[in-house]
Amino acid sequence: MSHNWGMLLCLAGILGGMFAGLLSDHFFQSRRGPVSAVLYVGLLVGALAGALTLTTPAYGWVIVFMSLCVIGVHGMLSAAASMDFAGKQNVGVAVGLIDGMVYAGTGAQFLVLGYLTPSGEAAHDVANWWAWPVAMIPFAVLGLGLSTRVWNARAQRSASH
Repeated sequence: MSHNWGMLLCLAGILGGMFAGLLSDHFFQSRRGPVSAVLYVGLLVGALAGALTLTTPAYGWVIVFMSLCVIGVHGMLSAAASMDFAGKQNVGVAVGLIDGMVYAGTGAQFLVLGYLTPSGEAAHDVANWWAWPVAMIPFAVLGLGLSTRVWNARAQRSASH
């Protein structure tokens, strides 16, 4: 099965976007906050499970699940919520700002994980990679907290409707 992880991650990403959309449209009256909160809870559970399963074959499945959650949140925040927050006239600016924060976060992750993760011979021991799932826990908690702040936010209707 290990030779199919790339395909599983791809499918998880696709399903993450679809899952987020279904939750938003059918369970939360098109609100993005609750969907993001559900997915951040998934990320938090995944990060905790990742810390506990790091040296087991189950860790691969944890990563697949976390990929579903990450792509789902990204779809909710960078695509759908941009229109909600900025409206039709400013959605491009909102998407640019949100995506810019994604890249800023990626840069910060690069620096932090570059410092915390092993190198050289130590990198060959999977148990030494504990910092990766643990470092995700505070960000999952932060995302969860912020998504609860916009729990009831709804898309604004334009004047022409």
